[in-house]
Amino acid sequence: MPEWSDAPAKIKELGAYWESLSGGAVPERAQLDIAQIKALLPYVMLMELERDPLVVRYRLTGTKIDEWVGINVTGRTLNEFLSGDRTGSSAYLMACYEKCLRTQQPVVGAYDWPSVAGNPLRIWFGIFPFNIDGRLRQMLVVEDFAAVPDDAEPLPWRDPTADET
Repeated sequence: MPEWSDAPAKIKELGAYWESLSGGAVPERAQLDIAQIKALLPYVMLMELERDPLVVRYRLTGTKIDEWVGINVTGRTLNEFLSGDRTGSSAYLMACYEKCLRTQQPVVGAYDWPSVAGNPLRIWFGIFPFNIDGRLRQMLVVEDFAAVPDDAEPLPWRDPTADET
């Protein structure tokens, strides 16, 4: 996975804020003050974890995330997109959530998402863990599309619950 020094600005910004909350230890979710990251909110997802088996649920998604994905995934799980994933990105992201849960440290990475034109679009992300009552239960994720050309059209996610007609 890429190093922090390679990460784009949005990820570094959320990372600095996350570290300021408890000096690099996993902060409590109650410490999060969204007013401090207001400019990042369109690019942020709040993910909730269930264990045994691991389920990663989209609790809230920012407007730029919804725009990128092509659907609002709030309330859905990453798990349900695994079987229809054409790119391998969902499996890679699931592995990154598992790593964050296991290490209790942020995970920074990038994946290539196909465009309608067939060109890969590089998407950077940072996953930052949060405790609830002393147990890691949520992760704040920021995606950075800075490397994506303004006129790029991402291939939409395939919704496994939609009718294929």
